[in-house]
Amino acid sequence: MNDFYRRLKLKPYTNDLKLIRERILAQASTSHWVEDAFQILLDDKRKRVYDRTHKALMAVSHLRLKQGLYNSPGWKVASAADFQMVRTSSKTPPPPEQNDWSKRARTLERRKLALIILANVGLIALFLYLVLDQNRGPSERSYQNPSKGNVRAEPKNSALALPLTGIIWGDNSFRRSAVAPLKITTSRGANYYVKLVGLQSKQVVATFFIRGGEMLEIEVPLGTFEIRYAMGDQWYGTSDYFGSGTSYSRADAVFEFTKESNHYSGYEIELILQSNGNLETESISEEDF
Repeated sequence: MNDFYRRLKLKPYTNDLKLIRERILAQASTSHWVEDAFQILLDDKRKRVYDRTHKALMAVSHLRLKQGLYNSPGWKVASAADFQMVRTSSKTPPPPEQNDWSKRARTLERRKLALIILANVGLIALFLYLVLDQNRGPSERSYQNPSKGNVRAEPKNSALALPLTGIIWGDNSFRRSAVAPLKITTSRGANYYVKLVGLQSKQVVATFFIRGGEMLEIEVPLGTFEIRYAMGDQWYGTSDYFGSGTSYSRADAVFEFTKESNHYSGYEIELILQSNGNLETESISEEDF
């Protein structure tokens, strides 16, 4: 497991999404950990799981340092290097134990501690793997009510603070080759969670959050896409969206971002209810979103 806070030079457990996004996008490396950091630290639920796991590994590392268990066979240095600690000062080693029984007792205690730590690290690794072994795009979940068909249940968690207007998630092509302009304007009132979806692949390329009344100006990769969006008031995260009051829509138009002779061609979109507007939309179900 990687220590994203150390690698990105962030204060552990910070909730400054804007700073986190800037530090991740500033990484020129194509290493897999950059993609993992993008998916985990910018997703509310995944970040909470990661922070709990991070705290546990830091506690284990401190305990191993205190007990003198540095590079024993039970500690996989390659997979836990970010959490390996070393002593910053040296002390005169204690005199050899005069009592053989004391040596055997200490060795036995250390072995027991090593087994306990190994078991805990294994459970943490399995739990983290199950969390990450989901779709790389934003997580989605539908709820089934036998009496009323497919409807979204009321979220069990309380509402979250609204994200800042900007990028929530983007795949590799989005982060590496975004060049064409896209501008989205909204009216005051509801907030918007927007998906950019490949027309042919039907895969989510990027997601954005736009607070009501604010404007989003970004660059996207070249290609042909459709735009879908969820709309509501209170934000419950990328799994529950805006709770039971969420409404889903899809733009009727297809958006083709191209390179012209001396510039890139993009779009300006208004998510504002008005006559003679520049965008026609249709309501869709949560499953189609």
